[in-house]
Amino acid sequence: MTLHVVGIGSDTGDDQVGWLVANRLGKRRRDVQTFSCRAPMELLGRLPLGAPLLIVDAVRSNRHPPGTVHQLQWPATNRLAAWGQPFTSHGLGLADALSLADQLRLLPSPTLVWGIEIPEPVASPDLSASVLAGVEALLQAVDRDFPTQTP
Repeated sequence: MTLHVVGIGSDTGDDQVGWLVANRLGKRRRDVQTFSCRAPMELLGRLPLGAPLLIVDAVRSNRHPPGTVHQLQWPATNRLAAWGQPFTSHGLGLADALSLADQLRLLPSPTLVWGIEIPEPVASPDLSASVLAGVEALLQAVDRDFPTQTP
């Protein structure tokens, strides 16, 4: 079974967390295919059919400490909205993109959304220590929930 992982974000600061998770999973697992995008609407032209989809993005709910890992299975628009807006100027949000993809019957099952809580944004090229800890926790959770299958 192939696992598709999409990282949403940018290449700077804590907003790069989605890209980093996708990149790390792609390097350490042969059963993972990845791509990264800056805006959630970019998903529409690249959704896999018939394989699990994991979407990873930075979130700021102001309700949890930085590095907290959130996970939900789509559809769960009410919980996704409770996470707050990701720290980017994506235009239309992830919930909007997933709702549209769902209406067009483009979403595979399962579609899981993972968010890592980020702190107040600062101008830095690197991830903060707390978010990096969240990355490690998310990688372990993916390995636990989707074990690598050996022939």
